[in-house]
Amino acid sequence: MTGRIALREEGAAILERADNRWMTTREVTDRIHRRGRSRKRDGTHVTDFQIHGRTRKRPHLFEREGRRVRLRRP
Repeated sequence: MTGRIALREEGAAILERADNRWMTTREVTDRIHRRGRSRKRDGTHVTDFQIHGRTRKRPHLFEREGRRVRLRRP
């Protein structure tokens, strides 16, 4: 993954930069597109459904409330 960052890491970085406020998966996705550091293997943009899936599968890292997400803090 040369020059790119894992999607979950990019999402976490975006939430961190936003002071970990609640954000919709669409807002996170839009910021990922603007930063341009994470794309699908075929080179197309990631989708908010992918952000939904990454955050839902990692409840130890992310809190979810409907379409909104933020980092889980200890």
